[in-house]
Amino acid sequence: MAVERPPRLPRAGVAGLADHRPGAGRAEARGVVAHLARQSGAASLGACAARFGRDAATLSHAAARIERKTAKDPAFAERLAALNNEIMQA
Repeated sequence: MAVERPPRLPRAGVAGLADHRPGAGRAEARGVVAHLARQSGAASLGACAARFGRDAATLSHAAARIERKTAKDPAFAERLAALNNEIMQA
């Protein structure tokens, strides 16, 4: 069974979203991918989890964290929306 790859994110876009804890940037980037994939219907959490070598529940938690962060941080939500628009236009 082939696993469909989630859309690739531009490096500059992801770097602007991450915080500065060791490894947090990669974890948050995975959360952003999972959130955008789930929101757009481009890929399932299971497919994203398989692509990243993570458990689907872990990725679901990361996506939920991104959703909470967008609710609390309008600037983050704006950057995420811009990134989503950029991906959809590609």
